[in-house]
Amino acid sequence: MMLPMPYEGLVYRPPSEAGSLLLEFTTGCSWNRCRFCAMYKRPGQPPFRVRPLAYVRRYLDRIPPEALGRMWRGRIFLLSGDALAAPASHLLELLEYLRERFGEHLERVSAYGSARALRDKSLEDLRRMRELGLRLVYFGLESGDDQTLRLARKGASAAQQLEAALRAQEAGMELSVMVLLGLGGRSLSRQHAKGTARLLNRIQPRYLAALTLMLEPHCEYYEMWQRGEFQPLSPPEVLQELLWLVEDLELRDTLFRTNHASNYLPLGGHLPRDRRRILEVLRAALAGHLSLRPEFLRAL
Repeated sequence: MMLPMPYEGLVYRPPSEAGSLLLEFTTGCSWNRCRFCAMYKRPGQPPFRVRPLAYVRRYLDRIPPEALGRMWRGRIFLLSGDALAAPASHLLELLEYLRERFGEHLERVSAYGSARALRDKSLEDLRRMRELGLRLVYFGLESGDDQTLRLARKGASAAQQLEAALRAQEAGMELSVMVLLGLGGRSLSRQHAKGTARLLNRIQPRYLAALTLMLEPHCEYYEMWQRGEFQPLSPPEVLQELLWLVEDLELRDTLFRTNHASNYLPLGGHLPRDRRRILEVLRAALAGHLSLRPEFLRAL
């Protein structure tokens, strides 16, 4: 009988990885200084560290190769908040083992990857990771506006994020880019939306997800809000920011979603084909013709 992997702390993964094997290759977040995020700051959450490969292998060696395809669709998601921040040599050793262990049953490996992690890796190493199965990187862009990024203490400028994204794409990896509505608060809302659209137009990601800021204890934005130093957006203001964003998008082949539980209005479609429909739905919601997700049903 296969025993579950003993995870440390709470586990976070993208909605699209619900059916994947969640492999705790790292714990915590390598940066963990973003003002908007409490995920790895909560009591009991472990600090960032890379698991020894021997530890990971002890778990994976109990899984028959064919079970990966049967139970997890052949997909493995590397936990946790920034698995690509692990040293390139460690990542390559893990990916080589996964390929050797599961062979044809391994369809895809994916992970969260920050701009810092991607910029620290050589193009040659990233290409080799792609060859070994690391095909999809979930990239937390959050914003394309430098003032918003500084306020959020993201740790990377718009130019640095662009460099990281283009490097991953040059290596043959697909990007699932995440942006965060409301990140600049009321004062920066329009420039956050416009700057983010400009950067996305340069990146041309394969997948794009918009999430919405949620203020929680243990994150700095929550404390700033309580002190009156940050003004979060109301639900209509969030929709207006999303409308500004979509209006300026010039994407050629991107799957777009706002289906994360943090959002007030689930949307989806292919850009540019469904752009007009998405804008019409947003305008209808702003006019009060559509119901929004209530606060008590929103979640990270």
